[in-house]
Amino acid sequence: MKKLVLCSVAAAMIAGAATLVSAPAPASAGPSCADRAKLMHPYDKWSRKAYKQACKDRRDAWQDHRKAWKKARKRGVWIGY
Repeated sequence: MKKLVLCSVAAAMIAGAATLVSAPAPASAGPSCADRAKLMHPYDKWSRKAYKQACKDRRDAWQDHRKAWKKARKRGVWIGY
């Protein structure tokens, strides 16, 4: 009886460890606009601010374009590119 319990506990621990090892890492987002601005312009505050604003504008424009594309696809309108 003790052997059976010991073996089942050991098997459960091994199986649990195997699932922890093989679990994929959570998806991490890329660096934010502020992080990229700090990397590109480490000593110039005004350049960082300008880069962050331009980056946010590009990101917003891309998201708006993506939403419009999804909406058009949902309606069945094909947009040629």
